[in-house]
Order: sequence, then C-alpha cells, then structure tokens
Amino acid sequence: MRQEAIPDLKRALGDSTATVRLSAAVSLVALGVQSVPGQDGKRFADALALYSARAELNSDDAAQQLAAGRLFLMTGDPARASQWLTNSIRMNPETPAQYFLAYALAQLGKYAEARTMLNKIAPADPQYASSQALLRAIAGR
Repeated sequence: MRQEAIPDLKRALGDSTATVRLSAAVSLVALGVQSVPGQDGKRFADALALYSARAELNSDDAAQQLAAGRLFLMTGDPARASQWLTNSIRMNPETPAQYFLAYALAQLGKYAEARTMLNKIAPADPQYASSQALLRAIAGR
C-alpha cells in the first residue's frame, strides 16, 4: 500500500503549491526514498532545498532543527544532518537529538565523537536501546 503512493507523491513534487511539494518530499523520505531519478529528481532536490530554507526561517526552533536533521539523515546526508542536529542541541540540550547526531557522526566516520554522545544517553531515554546497539556496531572503530 505504501509503495503505491510513490507515483502520486512524485507527481506532487511538480505541484504549483510549495507546501504540497515540500510535503511530498517529506512523505517520500518517510517511505525510504533517498533519491528520485530524472526530472522528478530535480523536483525532489528542489523540495528538499525548500525544506532546508524553511528550517532556516525557524532557526530559533530546536524542534524544527531536529526535524530537519532527521530528514537529512534519512536522505543519506549525514553532514547536513549533523549541522541541524547540533543546532537543535545547542538551542535546547533537552531536545531528543543525541542519538540521531551520534548516528550522523558515525556515518561521517567520527566514531570517537559518536561514542561520547552515545555514552551520555541515559537508560530512561527512549533511544537508549538504539544507542547501545549503535555503540556495539561502532566498537573498535
């Protein structure tokens, strides 16, 4: 059922309304799409750029920075993700971005930084189990 939505979402990338294009891109990413070929690929990239610009307008909102970081992490752009996630934590240290930032850092090969971040995640945190799994995955790197 979810895969059936992809053609409609790709068409929506060409909609004249910016929020429709932006929502289509976010929905595609949520479905696991990291890139789109052809003309739709340019529209997808443009919609992601629009998302980034919107996040810039909300640069004082830690939750928006977290959302942008997660989106770029899901699109396979850990460098951009780490910037947004770092901003989120700087604005509000209580923002639940530590695991996602550690994941981005690990993707960038910054294993020591990732381990430091992961070791700060408390057992009561909802991301604790994931953080421990990531710690095991990057052990020795």
